[in-house]
Amino acid sequence: PRTQLQQLRERNTTATLLMTRGPEAVAVLTPEGEWLEVLPYPLPPLDRMGAGEVFKAGIIHGILDGMELLDTVRFASAAAALWVALPSALKQPPQLAEILALQEERGARPVLQSWPRAQETVCPICRRVVATALFEKHWEMDRRVIRTLRDKHPAWRRADGACPSCVHETVPQAGLTRATADIPRELADHPIYGQGEPHALPSGIRLRANPHYHGRGVKMAFLDSGFYPHPDLTQPENRILDFVDATMEEVMVGADFSVPRLTSWHGMMTSVVAAGNGYLSDGYYAGLANEAKLLLVKVSDPQMCINEVDILRGLRWLVDHWREYGIQVVNLSVGGDEGLRPDCELNELVNHLVDDGVVVVAAAGNLGRDDLCPPASATNAITVGGLDDRNSLDPATDRMWHSNWGRIGQQVLKPELIAPSIWLAAPVLPGTPTAEQNLILDRLYRMKDKELPEHLASRLHDLNLDPDILDEPVEAMRMAVLQKLIANKFVSPFYQHVDGTSFAAPIVSSVVAQMLEANPKLTARRVKELLIATAQRLPSVPEYQQGYGVVVPGKAVAAALHELYGHYEGGHLSPQVSDGTVRFIFHEPRATQVSVIGEWNEWNPLAQPMSQRESGVWVTEMRSPPTGRYHYKFLIDEAQWLDDPENLKKAVDGYGGFNAILAIS
Repeated sequence: PRTQLQQLRERNTTATLLMTRGPEAVAVLTPEGEWLEVLPYPLPPLDRMGAGEVFKAGIIHGILDGMELLDTVRFASAAAALWVALPSALKQPPQLAEILALQEERGARPVLQSWPRAQETVCPICRRVVATALFEKHWEMDRRVIRTLRDKHPAWRRADGACPSCVHETVPQAGLTRATADIPRELADHPIYGQGEPHALPSGIRLRANPHYHGRGVKMAFLDSGFYPHPDLTQPENRILDFVDATMEEVMVGADFSVPRLTSWHGMMTSVVAAGNGYLSDGYYAGLANEAKLLLVKVSDPQMCINEVDILRGLRWLVDHWREYGIQVVNLSVGGDEGLRPDCELNELVNHLVDDGVVVVAAAGNLGRDDLCPPASATNAITVGGLDDRNSLDPATDRMWHSNWGRIGQQVLKPELIAPSIWLAAPVLPGTPTAEQNLILDRLYRMKDKELPEHLASRLHDLNLDPDILDEPVEAMRMAVLQKLIANKFVSPFYQHVDGTSFAAPIVSSVVAQMLEANPKLTARRVKELLIATAQRLPSVPEYQQGYGVVVPGKAVAAALHELYGHYEGGHLSPQVSDGTVRFIFHEPRATQVSVIGEWNEWNPLAQPMSQRESGVWVTEMRSPPTGRYHYKFLIDEAQWLDDPENLKKAVDGYGGFNAILAIS
């Protein structure tokens, strides 16, 4: 088409030349020599005969009506689309109101530079033509989107699939950012149980983390009350470097923690929140550092308590031995004796580790007052307070958790960061009564009403329920099961929700592992600086309580990648909008091909390719689309997609993740 229009241009240098190509974009060659393509309005074609004449009539109407060139082409395309969608027996020229209605429904057709089309599939719902690689993403759709699509289109089946545009349009109706009240009214606002079925957001989704970094190659140490070799850490590959028992003066390396004990649950949960791979949830409740390797150091005393002397024993051992294991990150979800005491031995050991290049993360505590204690009061530690996000993707629901704070001298603010500290999914300790009860409760909760009484009767003893419940209506039985689920903090048969800064700290530790995978050259101090620089303030919360704000994993990893090529500065982030041009920047040294896909280019993976300016730095520029808000992602190697990690404007994508938002004003 370009060659043909150029040949025509030689005969008439002042005309605007248009070429229609059936269902493909309309080619436009302006008198200035600019080559454009305007995407059509795809409707299922029944009879294309005469479409060209209708298109010409639309062009004439646009010229007579004084429309701009591109608006004229869009109008003519809409008229032709309506024409071909009618069978021969019902053909009649489209009415002005019909054309305008189609344009309003589908929006302004994007204007693009010429590109080759990818392998395509027709969406069974809207009949849009989309790239097959993106259409296949429908297998990742959120279950609530699937349910909403089925309600709207009764003939539609899950296996039929849907295009990104249909999924995007369904998200607001599916209620992905709010709870629903499908269960008793008194639980309608409950963050876990007010959603029709128990559900906790995975850490990666709630934090908009970069899904392409997993702490691969990073080694972490956890000091805690005790541990257990949970399947999320040992299957299909055992990622535990060693078990260390520091409960006695003689520290035992290679200890056996395979028998679950009362001291096991806390450390098991903190380590799995950070680095579990979600093995018992098919990967759903994976931590951000789900490929990191772990050194687990037990520091409780024989009476199952944790005192500062016990933490000291374990930390002294770690200071002497961290190099043998190659430890890069230490998580301390434990607290010593009362008082700031910034110069105590425990804090000095923490500061010494950081000086040697190890990142140390400590939990702030949960009393909600100015009352930090070691190791959270160590100057060099990254101290983490708590955030309550209400198990929601809506930032408007975010609030502070009742975590501790403090100030070291005049300069050091503690905590530096806050992270989710409630409604977090963590594993149930195997072999405990809670683990057994949860398996029973899960089956009872899903039973039909007619089956529930008989099965509940056989499990009354296991659930410690009053036999009188069997004389009640089935609704009361179901409520008794639900109340037991709530008491057990049930999320799924193998997971429960937990709370406390003990679990906020490992989230930050897992972000650190992602950063170090992205850029192993980062120093411990630079990691802390980048986490602070990329944090996001929580509105209307005093600085002394939240420090520098909520940890933002995607942006922190992007900053770590920036540091591979130069000093990170927060003002030079993607996307950059200036003088009618939008510039996207993406750092991914492992990619071989990257493109920008979004609403303005119909999610076409070939429409906006990015070029690699230097190893790992991908850049592209385009003309700014009309005023509005546009959802977009980066498509990496034609298979993986990712919302722009440097762009904090996000929206739920309907696939269990997020789109970035390009806002044009």
